[in-house]
Amino acid sequence: MSMISIIIPVLNEENYIGTVLDELKKYVKNIPLKSEIIVVDNGSTDKTRQIVLSKQVKLVEEKERGKGEAASAGAMEAKGDILVFIDGDSSYPAEAIPQLIKPFFNEKIDIVSCSRFLGKPIKINFIRRSGNRILTFLASTLYCPTTDLLTGMLAIRRGRLAELDLESKGFEIETELFIKSYKANLHRIEIPISYKERNRRDSKLHALIDGFKILKTLLKYKL
Repeated sequence: MSMISIIIPVLNEENYIGTVLDELKKYVKNIPLKSEIIVVDNGSTDKTRQIVLSKQVKLVEEKERGKGEAASAGAMEAKGDILVFIDGDSSYPAEAIPQLIKPFFNEKIDIVSCSRFLGKPIKINFIRRSGNRILTFLASTLYCPTTDLLTGMLAIRRGRLAELDLESKGFEIETELFIKSYKANLHRIEIPISYKERNRRDSKLHALIDGFKILKTLLKYKL
């Protein structure tokens, strides 16, 4: 392991992406590896692109809408042995990056997933918490135990990700990754992190529409 690539899919994140990039640059200094930061703009119409360019990190533009599309585009451009995916809205802690990478020095680890529900209690609205609990329970019952199916922060070995042949275009990408990594017998662990819920008005996730897609993905690979 010689390099990590941090991939950040974004869509209209002008209020957050500058802070996210500043924080990431600060904490990657604590990792004894080379690193690169890749921001994948998924069609922003605000000042997101300009802010990213001002921070002197790599910018990739992906016109096909969807978190899955953006994440895949970032992975294609990445040069690192370890790929870190993190949301660009400041909800996930950049300071957890060294902790997230540390397990990969053990050659048996393939995926490290950050769980919002393993550590201290977090504040998250009732609808989102309930939906996450139901979907996480189903995932644990149908496949293997997990405490946070819908995490927006995880890391995976680049070669292992390529083996999974992910197809999801939207927010169901994490669910497909969870299922296919289980079926491929990848060694996955979860670590606790803090979490700061973003303003619901800024959220790109639609609870009902995206929740249905995630449920459909859970059932698709079991039938």
